[in-house]
Amino acid sequence: MIRGTIYLTEQRYVEADQEITVTAGKLEDDLPLRLLEQFGEVHERGPGIRIRKALAEDGPTNALFLFDIWDQFRFYGSVTDR
Repeated sequence: MIRGTIYLTEQRYVEADQEITVTAGKLEDDLPLRLLEQFGEVHERGPGIRIRKALAEDGPTNALFLFDIWDQFRFYGSVTDR
């Protein structure tokens, strides 16, 4: 889902030297959520799918993601350089 979101919003692929991390459920630290709320842009992808994406200022290919599916399932993701 992260690869597809990057392609649809930026028309680029995740590079081989980047790592994708996905976490489902509640986070122990709320810093990613605060960053997404402050700097993230929202993308609606059909009924029931809401994606919030925030790009890193110092590395524009690095990003944080928040996916909400039907307001029932939430997961977080990130793309970072290795």
